[in-house]
Parts: sequence; C-alpha cells; structure tokens
Amino acid sequence: MTRFLSLTMALICALSSASCAGFGLPSAPATVTPPRRELPATARQACQIPALPADLTYPGLKLLFAAAAAEILRCDVARQTGVDTHDGEHADEDAWLGRRVGTN
Repeated sequence: MTRFLSLTMALICALSSASCAGFGLPSAPATVTPPRRELPATARQACQIPALPADLTYPGLKLLFAAAAAEILRCDVARQTGVDTHDGEHADEDAWLGRRVGTN
C-alpha cells in the first residue's frame, strides 16, 4: 500500500508541475533573434578635450575654448546618438515580442 501511495503522489506531482509549464508568458523561439540596431562608430570614440598648454596666450586661450566647445558638442551628439540607438533597439524588441512598452 505504501508503494502505491508513493507512486500515486509522484504521478500527481509530475502532472501538476508539467501542466503549469503551459501557463507561462509566450516567448519567442530560441532560433529566432530579435531585431538589432548597430551603434554608430562615433558613439564609441573617446572624447578628446584639449588640454591647457604651458605657454598660453589670450588668443590661444580663445582658440582653445572654441576647440573645447566644439569637442564637447561633438561628444554630446555622439552620446545622444548612442542613447537613441539603445532606446530604439529596446522599442524594436518590445514591438517584436508583441508587448506594449511600459507594461510588465
């Protein structure tokens, strides 16, 4: 009788855990890859802010500030491009999975 009860309990546990596997969220097949976006090369480049030279003059300082401002602007544009690419890729993945953005 004990062997019968043990086998019955094992069967009940196996059936109950196997039936729960069908209730999960639908997922994409493992062989299909989600859409990807390529990060631009400019977003990967390091920023090169000019350093102050030892023999700095006033006209040289004005040129240095202009060069630094241009480099900071270039870096900010490259950073924003990287952020937009990242956010766009996540939006593409959400659309590909058929989910609404912002819901869990």
